[in-house]
Amino acid sequence: MKRLVVFALMLAILLAGCASSATGDAGATLEPAGTGAPEPTRDPGAAGEAQSFARLNLVRREQTYGGGNALIYPAVDSAEYDALNAAIFKKIVAGLGELDAPAYTYFNIKCNQDGILSLLVGYYDMDTRALCLKLPMTFDVATAKEIPLENCFSVDDDAWRSVIPDLVRQQAELIDMTLLSDVMPIGDGQLYYLTGRTLVVLYRPYEITTNLAGWPEFSFQLDQLSPYLSRTAAIARLSAARQTASEADKG
Repeated sequence: MKRLVVFALMLAILLAGCASSATGDAGATLEPAGTGAPEPTRDPGAAGEAQSFARLNLVRREQTYGGGNALIYPAVDSAEYDALNAAIFKKIVAGLGELDAPAYTYFNIKCNQDGILSLLVGYYDMDTRALCLKLPMTFDVATAKEIPLENCFSVDDDAWRSVIPDLVRQQAELIDMTLLSDVMPIGDGQLYYLTGRTLVVLYRPYEITTNLAGWPEFSFQLDQLSPYLSRTAAIARLSAARQTASEADKG
């Protein structure tokens, strides 16, 4: 009974504070259907043609799942994006596998432009309300597939794997963060998310610093990484849009 009361209270608080004012159908299930998203007008790295990616119309959905978990997550309010919705939901459910107790989730949209949807999901213990897990995820709207960090960079040059740790060390020094050891080169599957202007890398507690830092995040302007970014990857759309905006400001 105590857990049910706590669950009801936490759900009410989260629903009141969630960033999206639109609400979805409670308990809705998300299954892959259709193509999942309209095709892009061109390859991300092609030049000279206009893009046709609009901001997604996102809504909040709530669902209880398995052993008392309460999932609050975003979805696109359109049936043509069912495959993308299913991919988001599947990723959030997968995060529950890292936890030892029932949890509730909360999300923040970090990027919703140029055919990229990037979000950060927090998992909180149902009883203690303590943060258990941060799980960022970034999707290519055109394919409804998640974008691993390594897919943002050129396959012909692995220099970025060492460049990013160097930038992490520089930022850590600026904020007097104590590093436990050398920051290792970036491996496949590194946690990250995108904004319209930056790439943000996350580390787990104790991974590179003390627990006082929690889940440390390091943000890099896309311009800093542009020599290493793939010109045919989805991230190129953000980089191109930033360049276009910069040129418009100068004009």
